[in-house]
Amino acid sequence: MVLREPLLSVVVLGLTLAVTGAAALAQKASLAVQADSPGPRISPRLWGIFFEEINHAGDGGLYAEMVRNRGFEDAAGPEGWRLLRTGDGEGSIALDTGKPLNDATPHSLRLEVTRGGPGRVGVANAGYWGMAVRKGAQYGLSFHARAARGFSGRLTASLEGLGAVYAREQVGGLGTEWKRFSCTLTASDTDSAAQLVIATDKPGTVWLDVVSLFPKDTWRGRPNGLRADLARMLFDLRPSFVRFPGGCFVEGDQLEHGAFSGRESVQRLQQRLVGVAERVFREVERRRDDGQGR
Repeated sequence: MVLREPLLSVVVLGLTLAVTGAAALAQKASLAVQADSPGPRISPRLWGIFFEEINHAGDGGLYAEMVRNRGFEDAAGPEGWRLLRTGDGEGSIALDTGKPLNDATPHSLRLEVTRGGPGRVGVANAGYWGMAVRKGAQYGLSFHARAARGFSGRLTASLEGLGAVYAREQVGGLGTEWKRFSCTLTASDTDSAAQLVIATDKPGTVWLDVVSLFPKDTWRGRPNGLRADLARMLFDLRPSFVRFPGGCFVEGDQLEHGAFSGRESVQRLQQRLVGVAERVFREVERRRDDGQGR
């Protein structure tokens, strides 16, 4: 058989590579470390940490807020919230843009109760994969609410588990104008998958917005602060600097509505604009509320 010149060249090259590779495998490699001759000195100031609001690093992570989608701006529907009914209670929930709390939070959650007790109708929020509550720990709840004319009921806020109620408080005095309510819920037991429930046993319509639940035990006891356990881990790293914000979070998906704005992130919680934290192929996005910080 006669090999044409190009084919012969390929065969020769293949045999050469095979022989060379076999010879290289047969040789023993060695690595010498001169421990008594250190290299260039590296400044301790180059040791730091990096924060970017992706994969729930902030919301649902370092940020101690326990309610998911507290301002009802995360999606086209009430993501993170579900209707809760017991007994003979009947009702529905939906997002509403009528008479908003302010321009920064144009959506609120409308709860319509068509039939009250015996039983109750309300909304439940399980936070980020369940609210972890500890026995004896205190949690500060605040929310804005208003009611349709003629509503005379009270709202009951509770921390609940499967068939168990760990804390319960009632608030009253709802009117037709927005009003802020707050209370402290003290857990009677420990549960890693609890939920927050706000309900009533009276018929009528109630609107909710900026529903926030924080552990009293935040990092260094700061209101609207960080999770004490995660912040302690970062503190113990003793970083010389923190890069914040970082990565694509700096510019956002689109500059006009996604980029981080320091000025807008230091307003009161109910006045902070919501931006886009993540967008996948411009189709699926997760919102952020820029709640971290004072």
